Amino acid sequence: MASERLTTSRLFTTSIVEGKNDIDEKYDKAYNTVSSLTRGLTEKEAHDVLNKAIDDPKQHEEICIGLMVIILSEPLQANRAFQDLMMVCRDSFKGVCDSLIANIVGERYHKLLETARKQVVWVVRQLVRAGVSQVEGVVWCLLRQMAGGDVSPRNLWLIESIIDMLKENRQWLERFSVIIASTVYSLLRLIEDHQPQHLAALRQREVNFVVMLLRDRFQDCLLIGRDLVRLLQNVAKIPEIETFWRDLLHNPGSLAPNFQGMTQLLSTRTSRRFLVVRLTPEMEKMIVYLTADVKFGMQKRYQDWFQRQFLNTAESQSLRCDLVRFIIGCIHPSNEVLCSDVIPRWAVIGWLLSSCTSPVATANCKLALFYDWLFFSGEHDNIMNIEPGVLVMYHSLKPHPMLTTSLLDFLCRIIPHFEPSMSSSIRASVGSSLHQILEKRVVPTVEPLFDNPRMDPELRRLLRETFPEFCSATPSSSIHDEYHAHQNSSPSIARMDLMAETGLDFGGGGGGGGGSGGAVLDLNNHHPSVEEDAVFSDEEDESSTGTSAVNSSNVLSNSIRNNASSRGSSVRSRTIPSVVNAPNYSSSSSSTGNITASVTTSQHVSTTASLISSIMHSSNNNNVLSTSISKPLSSVSSNNVSYSESNNSKLSNKCATNEIIELDVRNCTNVSDSLSDNVSVNGAIVMVNGGRTSKLLPSANHSAHDNSKLNTFLDGLDPDMKQHLVKYNVEKDTDRRCSLLQKVFDQVLICELEENETDSLAGALSLLLAPDYSADNTILPPYITQESLCESLEAPVFVLFENVVSLAEDDRRRHSLLLLLVALQKLQPATGYRLLFYVKAAAKIRGDSLDQLSLQVYRDLWKASGQKDLSGFMVRDLTVCSEEDPRLLCWLLPHLYSYFPKHTTGNAELMHLVLQRLDAAQLHDLVCLVLQGSLTMFDNSSFANILEKSLSWESVEQFFLWQLARAHEIPVDCCLSVLHRLHFTSHAVSAVHAEALANILMMLRRESPSESLLKHLLQRELRPQDPTVATILQYWVQRYEDKMAKLVNDIVNNKAPASPNKRKRNQGGGKPNSHVTLDQLLSHLSHLRTECDQIKFFNLATMQQSLQVAQNQCSESQKKKYGDLFALITECSDEKSSKDDTNNASSSTGSARNKYSINKRGRKPKPRKKQESDSEEESSEEEDIKQPARKRKKNNSRFASDSD
Repeated sequence: MASERLTTSRLFTTSIVEGKNDIDEKYDKAYNTVSSLTRGLTEKEAHDVLNKAIDDPKQHEEICIGLMVIILSEPLQANRAFQDLMMVCRDSFKGVCDSLIANIVGERYHKLLETARKQVVWVVRQLVRAGVSQVEGVVWCLLRQMAGGDVSPRNLWLIESIIDMLKENRQWLERFSVIIASTVYSLLRLIEDHQPQHLAALRQREVNFVVMLLRDRFQDCLLIGRDLVRLLQNVAKIPEIETFWRDLLHNPGSLAPNFQGMTQLLSTRTSRRFLVVRLTPEMEKMIVYLTADVKFGMQKRYQDWFQRQFLNTAESQSLRCDLVRFIIGCIHPSNEVLCSDVIPRWAVIGWLLSSCTSPVATANCKLALFYDWLFFSGEHDNIMNIEPGVLVMYHSLKPHPMLTTSLLDFLCRIIPHFEPSMSSSIRASVGSSLHQILEKRVVPTVEPLFDNPRMDPELRRLLRETFPEFCSATPSSSIHDEYHAHQNSSPSIARMDLMAETGLDFGGGGGGGGGSGGAVLDLNNHHPSVEEDAVFSDEEDESSTGTSAVNSSNVLSNSIRNNASSRGSSVRSRTIPSVVNAPNYSSSSSSTGNITASVTTSQHVSTTASLISSIMHSSNNNNVLSTSISKPLSSVSSNNVSYSESNNSKLSNKCATNEIIELDVRNCTNVSDSLSDNVSVNGAIVMVNGGRTSKLLPSANHSAHDNSKLNTFLDGLDPDMKQHLVKYNVEKDTDRRCSLLQKVFDQVLICELEENETDSLAGALSLLLAPDYSADNTILPPYITQESLCESLEAPVFVLFENVVSLAEDDRRRHSLLLLLVALQKLQPATGYRLLFYVKAAAKIRGDSLDQLSLQVYRDLWKASGQKDLSGFMVRDLTVCSEEDPRLLCWLLPHLYSYFPKHTTGNAELMHLVLQRLDAAQLHDLVCLVLQGSLTMFDNSSFANILEKSLSWESVEQFFLWQLARAHEIPVDCCLSVLHRLHFTSHAVSAVHAEALANILMMLRRESPSESLLKHLLQRELRPQDPTVATILQYWVQRYEDKMAKLVNDIVNNKAPASPNKRKRNQGGGKPNSHVTLDQLLSHLSHLRTECDQIKFFNLATMQQSLQVAQNQCSESQKKKYGDLFALITECSDEKSSKDDTNNASSSTGSARNKYSINKRGRKPKPRKKQESDSEEESSEEEDIKQPARKRKKNNSRFASDSD
């Protein structure tokens, strides 16, 4: 019984794996304290003792918790314990309520024992009846435990009990508006689950109670907001609720004096507190974890677990709409999460929709998804509430076209049918939602959704009627016909092989977006004439190259890097190569030396091939094909180009109506050359970059908007400076461009710029230098020589860096250029690492070694930026570098670690950044640098911190880290501090640290055993399926048998003696956990015995002595627990005795000793015990006569006798 109490909890179900936690220990201690104070006392005596004990504040809390545990675990003693609690509690039950909320009802209700579960409801009922303050929080937590979609007897009992409790305490309930509203919201939702006939009685009780609260306390129910209407709609056919529904629609004044009707209710956004009340804390915890910590692509096992746990029955399908509303209204990720590779909200919602098996539940989920769209107000509603809806459709267009189609159909039909009298306002709200989505750049365009020729014609017609302002003026089908007409009139030249070789997938090119300008995204590659297997990208194959080619250099300044990290364009799939369709060109007109084109996706391979071939074979450079963009102004509220990693390369050019996009095609042969190199026309391409990131090479020409934006910046500058920049804009020669920029910077050095002038100049430079900042324009040459580095530094962007570096540190003019660099870096984040490249490359060209003075300019840039942490500043720059050119990152690392050791050595964030982008060849280079002594990435003191943080990294990243650790000759001692926190397969599946364990084992294998190493190993928690400790112990035993036995013996003999004072001294001195407990030692030795069969090791005399001493120090329960281990002493006693006889017989001077040994051997256990008990005096005399050296041997024989 005592052993059971040590391993089980009084309140919660436990398992062998989990056992008891700190809360259980705390509750057990409090229970034992109260029991020891009141055991055997009358009620009056117990009152006196408890009143005296609560004088100490700490004792007061412990006694209150102990009484609460008695109430929950012993129903027969509950009444008396509650009376004692009412008498002794002096904090208005704050401690009790906090414990109930935090540890029992709030977090671990699902683990409560059945008795404790019933007692929780009983004690809450008593607290409510007593009017205890803060009990409303406990009631709210209980409301959350009424799980939706669960018709099990346990859940039904809880619902009935809560209804009874609230009915009995109606006056108390009316004091708390939030509890009233939460109760109504919960019960309306649960009524939907209780439709079966056998639940009719419970359903009727719920209906009566809800209708009573709605009619009597409607003003409080208005707190719910628009979701009250959604829930009422689902149960409006129930007679009592139908009557209330009619009053709500036609007689709102009868419900509340100031209630103005349905419009007032629908315009109020539902608070998070009501959305979360329909999820149990366990569900909430899992959904939050899924959307905050699980990487995109790794979510399947978590979704499967959630499905098995909560969505595995037909009744539980109704829970999906609660989950959708919770994700939309409560989970609003931070910018850090949005920029990470964590699974986005739309992916979770898409999974909930696509895996639903009930048509009714699916319809409710769709309404839950679009509910905020129907009443969206830009002033009061949040963009995060409408974002998932459009992203689900947008990202499902190709992989799950039926899902996108059904959502679009639902959205079109819900507008007139939700409430016919409000259809115009609902239509306006949905339109406002779409405008907000485009304005905030959630998606670059909605044309792929509304103008997809793969859609059913009826749905396309419905979309055009519903959202005319978001559909192109020219239907995709007519443009499709134009393509065929152009194909028929063009020469039939076979270009399919070229298209296939370049990796440009035109097979699924139809249906992207209706032939309008801007980025037309073909996410729905389902054309009967093209096999789907030919599609490379599983997210998109867009035809945005034509439009991107004509955008200004601003394409790369903000939109690529900033929009890549924005919510609307954050991606999570980085390993799928990008596939971009080439542009189509149709209809011709006359203009000087330019081609103007409308960009769309091709619907047939032959069409695209023939169009491209016609361009490539054009001999007249003045030939012009011109088409105006027909995209409406209402759908293009932003003029930036959006780059979305989430679709691997989506480009969208937002242009005004009838704006002309111009492509400069001066040399048509370049088209063929670029296509063969996986490049598109005239430098506007998306390339495959090892599956990591897609890169864009923009054209030097500017669109009309970019020229306008450039003019705005130039207007704020000095006329001479403006003139030089205008000349730069039209100049094509690189040397002349550099000369013009030098003149600009000369003027900056002559007269200091004002703050607004600095910003204007930085903005102009950001646009003009965008080609130099292109991610495809890699600045590190493939073969690094002085000549190749010189060619790289000829780019105009390095003129600014040259001017900054050339000025002395104390030159005040240098500060002006640094401020300009800071402003430019805000617009072009790649400025920082390009400055580092320039400094190092310039030193290489000069033949100088890079010194601290050369890199001081980077430190000055950091100071000028005003940021406090140089480490964070550097990591941000290197993050951009790693995304655009991982080779350059590795090239810069040695000097950064050498000249910024304080900020780089041991920096776990920087180390993770490096390892994320590392490949095998780069790892080899780094290892060589480390072995040469040119690079030190961490040392012994900092490795433990890096190792601890690396436990959550990917396996390949941890593998690279351990390779670098070997190169740095990190000793095993630096790894032992985290050994006890490393998990193996028997631990939680989500937290396995096999990589670290395997490498630490390999390091230990090279070490000979020592007391320090052995102690760290023995302090690791024993798990039956974890072979870590047993493996290395067996390895050492096989090679260092005697040494291992001696070390074990030393550890046993260093145990705290029996003296209580010495035990306290051992506990108080030294570091925590500096000693191995006896239980830890014996558990691992027992595991070694069972798993490795090392009987020979335990037969050693030293181990026999260690086991005897350990047995003498054990408690009775430990002797029983490790009985098999201690049995080895008995099995070896005869062998040991025979060895003693042999030794004694061969001794020449030990006749007396021989006699003593023979007597001892001949004495049987039972006569010896009888002799000692019969004549205690004689035995004592014998001990005095015998030599002192025999005293220890006598004690050992006594231990052996005890074990027998």
